[in-house]
Amino acid sequence: MDAPPPAAIDQTAVTPSTCFLDPVWLQQVGGARADNVLAYFERSPFYETGEGLEFALERSRNPRCLAISKRRKKATGDGFDVEAYFYVLDGTIYQCPTIDALATSRLRKAGNYLTKAFGEMRAECDRLDEARRAFVEAPALASEKTPAPRSRAELESRGWLNPPRDDEDFKLRAFVDTHMADYPEGMLSMRLNDADVVQP
Repeated sequence: MDAPPPAAIDQTAVTPSTCFLDPVWLQQVGGARADNVLAYFERSPFYETGEGLEFALERSRNPRCLAISKRRKKATGDGFDVEAYFYVLDGTIYQCPTIDALATSRLRKAGNYLTKAFGEMRAECDRLDEARRAFVEAPALASEKTPAPRSRAELESRGWLNPPRDDEDFKLRAFVDTHMADYPEGMLSMRLNDADVVQP
């Protein structure tokens, strides 16, 4: 059975995302092959005619993927200039992107990733800056509002020091009781935190 004639082609409808598939034609001819792919290509919106313009089948090692070049004969008559490439994958025709389009797409995608990364970095820097300010300002605020603790009982009442336990390190406890006045306010709690006996 002869394949149906091609439908009217609207060249203005072709965009970089355009693809073409004619399952009826493919079923009637038994699929796209090297011996009929150019005839199949003529049915697509990619096909056009013009002076010195022709479409040629390129070599392909994969019968499922056939490549077609759009080329125009040089004015000097010695060869062709290739203007575009197309490929037919399992019966669907696609246009290969140009180098400019491919580079633009990759750069845009890379720019999006960089923008996201810089945003996350900025948020992390802000968080660290807030933590730094809180660490620097906390001892000063504490000294303005609350006198420095001068005894173990006062440390325990503020929740800076755990109550005694059966397995308490008595040497550390004695050290705290003996050297209370040797540490500036705010430093004693940090030293105790290092000793792992301070409330979280």
